[in-house]
Amino acid sequence: MIFLSAIMRMLLKRNKTMIAAALAGGVFMVSCTGVRADIVIQAGGSGTITMEYSVSQLLENIGKLDGNERWLTVPVGEADFRRTVERLDGVRLVSFASRESSRGSAPDGASAMIIHKVKLSFDTIDALLGFLDSIGSHTALVTTNGKNRLSLTLTQEKSDIDPDVLALFASVSSGYEYTVSVSVPSEGSLSLLDADGNRLAIAGAEVRQGNPLLFSVPMGTLLSVKEGVMMEITW
Repeated sequence: MIFLSAIMRMLLKRNKTMIAAALAGGVFMVSCTGVRADIVIQAGGSGTITMEYSVSQLLENIGKLDGNERWLTVPVGEADFRRTVERLDGVRLVSFASRESSRGSAPDGASAMIIHKVKLSFDTIDALLGFLDSIGSHTALVTTNGKNRLSLTLTQEKSDIDPDVLALFASVSSGYEYTVSVSVPSEGSLSLLDADGNRLAIAGAEVRQGNPLLFSVPMGTLLSVKEGVMMEITW
C-alpha cells in the first residue's frame, strides 16, 4: 500500500547481489526509510491523505532527470506527485513541503536524506485507491448492506524470496517505522491478515482501534513477514 508494496515489487525483481550492491551505493535508500500516512475518509467518501516519508538525495536527483520518471514506480518529489495526480481523476495535490535531514541523523547513519510531507485530497474512495494502487491489484473496497470493507496490501507473500535478501531488507530498515492511521465516519475496526486472509499477529506491532484506527510497526519487522501483510478496515 502507498509506497511499500511498490518499493518491495521494485526491489524483489533484482537478485541478491544487485540488491546488496545497490544498497551499499545508496541507490535504493528509499527502501529503508520511515513512512507515515494519515487518511481521513468523510461520510460521503471524500477525504484527504497526508504522507510523510524520506528518500535519499541520490534518488531525488535521479527522479529529476529528464526521461527517468518512467523508471520510478512510486512518486518521489513534488514534480512526480504533480505528474501522478494529473493522470488520476478525483485526486488533487493540496500541499507539498520538503526539508533536508542533518547528515547522519537517520537511524542507519545515512546522510543527505530529504524528508517530504505531502497532502492530497480525493473525491471518492475509488479515487484514493487509484492513487494508492495504480495497477488495481493490491487494494479493494467492498460495500454490503451499508457496511464497508477496505483491504490494503502492505507487503506480498515472500515464500520464494531468498531468506538472505529478507534479512538484508530488515537490516537496512532497522530503526525506521511504518505507520498508517485511518479516520472513518463511523465506528470502525482494523485487522491484520496474511496473504491467504488469515488473522495475523506481528510481534512488536501496534494495532489501535477507535478513531483514528492505527497500525504501526518497525519497518524491518514488516519487511521480514514472509506471509505477506494486509490491513483490513471496516466501518
